[in-house]
Amino acid sequence: MKKKVCFMMMLWLSLVCTADADEIRWAINTGEGALVIISKWKGFAEYLGKELGRQVKIFPIPQHEIYERVQKEHFDFYLTTSGQAVFLEKKLGVSILAQQNDLDSGARYGGIILARKGSGITKSADLKGKKVISFGKAAAAAYLFQVYHLYQQGTDPYKDFATFNTEGKKIQDMVLAVKSGLYDAAFIRTKVLEDMAKEGIISLDDFEIVDKKTDPTFPYLHTTALYPNWCMSGSPKADPALIRRIKELVLKLPPDSEAVKSAEIRGFSEPLPLDDLHAVMKKMKVPPYNE
Repeated sequence: MKKKVCFMMMLWLSLVCTADADEIRWAINTGEGALVIISKWKGFAEYLGKELGRQVKIFPIPQHEIYERVQKEHFDFYLTTSGQAVFLEKKLGVSILAQQNDLDSGARYGGIILARKGSGITKSADLKGKKVISFGKAAAAAYLFQVYHLYQQGTDPYKDFATFNTEGKKIQDMVLAVKSGLYDAAFIRTKVLEDMAKEGIISLDDFEIVDKKTDPTFPYLHTTALYPNWCMSGSPKADPALIRRIKELVLKLPPDSEAVKSAEIRGFSEPLPLDDLHAVMKKMKVPPYNE
């Protein structure tokens, strides 16, 4: 295990620390952790580098640092959540190149409001006077989407809930807190419940999905509307020909290519409209709409 960790650290340093004026700089949000991101996207970076004839270097950026770092440092292109892509588009003028397609859910994702089966909580109005937990105010699919949805249904979580904990630390713990009765409801991202059920941690029959929606094109339980998944974006300061070429290379990769399989995705497609996401962020007054 120690050898593996040391190897991954050396790999990370080799990818992000060597200065080279001709390098192509790729910033990736480290939602899963820097070492995981390096491991997943190394093959993809090598594919792009080979096709472009230049080295593509990955710069993992922690989620809480991304807004500051991208405004201070130069990157040629980015892979971020769609909410962060909205920020980059508004603040830096980036161009959205492509939409990431996940293995099962494709190019969209959403949020769930989860309650315990038999609690009597099945719709938004039932949450009034209840204890609710979310994953934090920066979490699109475990806070923003749900609060926006509730506002649309005439429920204000800050006025109508008995308590509203917006500092949840671990998604799985939040689910188990609802199951045990510690909280009446929780806000989580789509696919979490199904993954926990597959691992044998919970049974789907233990829970109620508040304002449950169905969509034949989306395989997971959800409460909120569905929004675009992670986005590939190009910097306005990068060579336009380079950005066009990166988009071409990203879009043409088939799902069975080694670069795509190593990234554990299904590939990329043309970007989806972000209008609905802009509306959420404006209503919630999150960057870049917090000024």
